[in-house]
Amino acid sequence: LGVPTADQESTLQGLRASQRQGPLEELQALQAETARLEAKLQGRREILRGVKLCTDLEGEIQGFEKDASDSCRLRGNSAKLMQEEQQRLRFRNKKGRLMEDLLGRIAEWEREHEERFLHRGVPLREVLEQDLQDTKDLGALTLAQPSQAAPAPGLA
Repeated sequence: LGVPTADQESTLQGLRASQRQGPLEELQALQAETARLEAKLQGRREILRGVKLCTDLEGEIQGFEKDASDSCRLRGNSAKLMQEEQQRLRFRNKKGRLMEDLLGRIAEWEREHEERFLHRGVPLREVLEQDLQDTKDLGALTLAQPSQAAPAPGLA
């Protein structure tokens, strides 16, 4: 869970103190700590499911952009460009909504647990905030470019 050493020590001290009070108090303290850690894990799982939705959408966008880069797609259908732009707009809006929801859940988790949400050592909120800003500013829908073919750091 990436629990800081100071927090681990504090928890251990509390458990040792309850152990000295008696077996019932020790059991209650262990159950409370277990419940706290289970809630923390459940929150992480929910957030990581949201991350998976974002990375799946990124893959969908990349596939769309790869197909849209084929010049043969335009032969015989002048409405195709307009449909592609509409699809880009739908992708941009969906991605923005997903990321804003995810950022809200991460902020709530961080407030509740009084620590930064790290995923594979990366502060996920900062990565998502930058990606969301890019999506709003640039549309971030040129993901088929080689420099952006991989998911954002921390999202893989």
